[in-house]
Amino acid sequence: MAQRKLYHVVMDEDLGWGSYYEEFVVCCVDESAARKTHPSGILEHWGDQLSPEWVPWKRIDRLAVTYLGVADASVGDGVVCASYYAG
Repeated sequence: MAQRKLYHVVMDEDLGWGSYYEEFVVCCVDESAARKTHPSGILEHWGDQLSPEWVPWKRIDRLAVTYLGVADASVGDGVVCASYYAG
């Protein structure tokens, strides 16, 4: 099993609407997987549609992704915590 890592993912742009995820921490294998993770943890929020709470799939290259370190074996894959702005 590949070593799991923790990444901090931040949206550095204003989406122009009220409520949205600002950032999250995810446990996954690499930066690419972190960038492709939706902060809700629900993969169906992607596809070709715009998620009303996160950046569109075609703009995930604009996300700021920071490696935090190696995850403890007790931490499962997926979103560990997320910050949601309820504007």
